[in-house]
Amino acid sequence: MATAGILTTLADVKANLQIASTTQTWDAQLNGAIVSASGLIEARCNRHFASQAYTEYYAGIGQKTLQLREYPVSVLTSVSSDTARDFGAASVLDADNYSLDGDTGTVYFDYALSYGNRSIKVVYTAGYTSFPAALTAAAVRLACIMFNERKSAGFSNESLGNFSKGFQGWGKATVASLPQDVEAMLGEFIRYAVSE
Repeated sequence: MATAGILTTLADVKANLQIASTTQTWDAQLNGAIVSASGLIEARCNRHFASQAYTEYYAGIGQKTLQLREYPVSVLTSVSSDTARDFGAASVLDADNYSLDGDTGTVYFDYALSYGNRSIKVVYTAGYTSFPAALTAAAVRLACIMFNERKSAGFSNESLGNFSKGFQGWGKATVASLPQDVEAMLGEFIRYAVSE
C-alpha cells in the first residue's frame, strides 16, 4: 500500500545499503533521507503519487479534451461545467457525454466545453495504491545517495595531505540537479504543466 508522500521503505533502503543495524540514529537519518528524496522526486515530476481524492477547477476554452493534473485516475466522480461557478446539481455533466483514459488522466468530451475561467470542476481519485518499481527504485537510489553523502553536503572537495576527494554534493540535491541515473528512472513519471 502506498503511503502519502513516501515513495519507498526504510527496509528497502537499508537492504540496498546493506545495513543490518537497527539503531535509532541510523534509522532516523535514513528516514530523513527517504522523506527528502520522496519530496524531491514529487517536486521534479510535478505531481503526487499516492492515491488520494482531488477537487480541481479548470478553464473552459472550448476544448474537447481535459488533461487532469494527477494520474493515473482510478475514479472520475463528476465533471461540472458552470460559467457562473456556482456548480449546483444542474451543472454536473452526464457521464454518457465523456470518457476517461485513466492511465493518462485525460477526459474526452463529445462536445466542446463552455468558455470561462475556472468554469470546469472535476472531482476524482488519482494516484497509485502500489508504486511502480521504477519509481520506488528512483526513490531508493536517491535516498541512498543522500544518506551516503550526508557528511559531504555543501563541500566540493576535501584534502588531507596528498589525498583529495571530490564530492558530487547530492546530500543537498535539488529538483533542478538530480543525479542522472535517478533522472533517467523518472522520465515516464514527469508531468508537464497543465493550464488552469
